Amino acid sequence: MQASRDGRPPDRAIRPQSGAKAKGQMTMSNSATRPGTAATGRSNLVAGTRLTGDLTVPGTLELTGHVDGRIAADAVSVEEPGSINGEITAAIVSIKGAFGGRITGGAVKLLSTARVTGEVHYDTIMIESGAQVDATFTQRKTEPPPPEPTPAPPPAASATPTTPSAPPPSPSATMPSAAPKGEGAAAPKRTEGAPVMPPPMPGKGS
Repeated sequence: MQASRDGRPPDRAIRPQSGAKAKGQMTMSNSATRPGTAATGRSNLVAGTRLTGDLTVPGTLELTGHVDGRIAADAVSVEEPGSINGEITAAIVSIKGAFGGRITGGAVKLLSTARVTGEVHYDTIMIESGAQVDATFTQRKTEPPPPEPTPAPPPAASATPTTPSAPPPSPSATMPSAAPKGEGAAAPKRTEGAPVMPPPMPGKGS
C-alpha cells in the first residue's frame, strides 16, 4: 500500500467480488500512516457490499454498503444508501443512511436522511429536522470534576465575658404601702377610764 502524495494514508475500499457476501470477523488496518502518528486512515465499505460479522477499523469507516454485525472504529459514517443492523461503537458516529440496533458513541449525529431504530447511547447528540427516529436515548454518565477545596474559616475573635448587671429593685420593696383610699393615719389607742389631761399651757418663766 502506498501513501498519497500529501503524505496522508490512502483510502481503503472493500468492494464486492461478483456479488459475494463477506462473512466472519474482519479486522482492517492501515499501516501507511506517517511516522509518529496514530492510525487515522479512512476505510470505505462501498455500495453493493454486504458484510456479516464483526468489523474493527482503526481510523474512520465510511459505509455505503450493508453490514449485519458489530462495528468498532474511531469514527463511523453511514452514508446513503448504506445500512447497518447490529451495533456501532465509536467516538464519532454520523448516520445518513439506515441503522437498526445499538449505537454507543461520544458525539452522535443523526442527519436529515437518517432512519434509526433501537438504542442510542451518547455524550452529545445532534438530530437534524427530517430524520426518522424511533429509538431510546441515554446520555452516558461522565465523571464530575473534583470539588474545589473549601477555604478555612477565619479565626473567631476572642470575646470578653461581661458580668450581667443586677436587676433594678422592685417598687414594692422600696415604697411603703399606701393606705386605703378614704382612710387617714391610724389614731393612737385610748385607754378607757383614764382621765384626759389637757395639754399644758405655756406660762410665764417657762
